[in-house]
Amino acid sequence: MAQSKSDSSNKNKIYRLIILMSVLILMSVAFYWYRVFSPNQQYREALRISSYNPEKAELLLKEAIHCSSSEHPEWQFLRLKLLTKMNRWDEVLEVWNQMSDPNAFPAEDLCQLAFVAQQNGQLDFAQRLFQIARHDQQLRPNILRSLIQIKLQMGQEDLALKDCQELLELNRQDATVWQVIGTVHMTRKEVAEAEHAFRQCLKNSKNSIQVMKVREDLIQVLIDAGQLEQASKEWDQLQATTSALSERALLEKAWLLRTAGEYVQGLKILEELLGTRKNASDKVYHMRGMLLIDAGKLEPALKDFRRVTSNQPWNKEAHQQLAVVYTRINQPELAEQHRRIAEELNDKSLTLLRLNGELMQNPGDKELRQQIADLYMELGMQDKAMNIQRTYASPQKLEMTN
Repeated sequence: MAQSKSDSSNKNKIYRLIILMSVLILMSVAFYWYRVFSPNQQYREALRISSYNPEKAELLLKEAIHCSSSEHPEWQFLRLKLLTKMNRWDEVLEVWNQMSDPNAFPAEDLCQLAFVAQQNGQLDFAQRLFQIARHDQQLRPNILRSLIQIKLQMGQEDLALKDCQELLELNRQDATVWQVIGTVHMTRKEVAEAEHAFRQCLKNSKNSIQVMKVREDLIQVLIDAGQLEQASKEWDQLQATTSALSERALLEKAWLLRTAGEYVQGLKILEELLGTRKNASDKVYHMRGMLLIDAGKLEPALKDFRRVTSNQPWNKEAHQQLAVVYTRINQPELAEQHRRIAEELNDKSLTLLRLNGELMQNPGDKELRQQIADLYMELGMQDKAMNIQRTYASPQKLEMTN
């Protein structure tokens, strides 16, 4: 009897053990399904549908990454690409900051993502991606060109010039790099540096359109520096090598004639320009107005400058010229009116210069960025206003990765 009870007890223990083992096996299977097989399956499904259903693919990836017991950088990167495709940039930055080693991604993949970010105005993020990828020697020249473009858009001219020098170390005959360097120095009124860079570009360029544009820039630099004889020589060279002179080139010639006191010849060039080109810009009327003032023809000059200020109420120089003309024809009230407008526009320009300096110190200040955009609009610089209003990722949002 005792033996029978003992056997029954042992059987119960075995049954309980079998049940426990079965539960453990089922739990292991469930864990494998939930944490290994299911996430992998979700990733494969997301990869399959990503080209035509990015929303569903992103949701699958998000769940797969959350459920997986291990890290999968390629899953995260695919999710990044899907989020960029859907323009969900706040989530892009969030996912990026969660990555343990962004440097592990192939440079080509990083560049593709950076190009998309750049095209969508996410300049800080694009810059960060290009910086990580710039170690790739094969892609380095194109990466540097993209970084130069981004830094110029962001007003980081000194950093752009450093990247230009790095490109020149790879190829001293890169005409486009010399053109960029010259343009930066020209905007800064750094005459010697601009002239040197433009001459290097002309020396190395084989692109006739680039040569024409750069020679026009060089002429402008020489005019601004008061090197009128040298500017005239360059203009003669431009005329000898160009089949059709641009409006800008003709305006430069008119200016050179004006400085030489040859008002009639300058006016003749502009009259021919206005007679042959229906889409002549207000710059032509502005220049003609100045030549007419010099020639003592005040009423026609008044008409030209009124036209300019009607189309460009932000044109400070045109208002200044109107003040001069009204003074000379004895209309002091109108002269004072345009003088005040010119002073107000000048004050706005100085304010813009100061605010841009502040923005360089605090690029994430949205209110400051809006103030700058508003001033750009008031001063007739719509392109710059649109650029400054683009969505920039705040530097504080981007975790720096060494």
